Amino acid sequence: MSRTVLQIPINHALRKDAEKEALKQGFSSLQDAVRFILTKLAKGVLSFEIDESVQLSSKAEKRYNKMVDDI
Repeated sequence: MSRTVLQIPINHALRKDAEKEALKQGFSSLQDAVRFILTKLAKGVLSFEIDESVQLSSKAEKRYNKMVDDI
């Protein structure tokens, strides 16, 4: 099997926390957890949804509510 190395620069604290969590969840290493995630992603079994909710200021909320009422 041909292998390649994936290098991803990340914050040291993030790596440490992720490694601790991976071990806690039963992975032998952080690399093992990343391989697992990439395998699921490649098979289309894993998907991500990013929900970026926006909190309007009270002034903006009043303005948008007025727009909706005017429509």
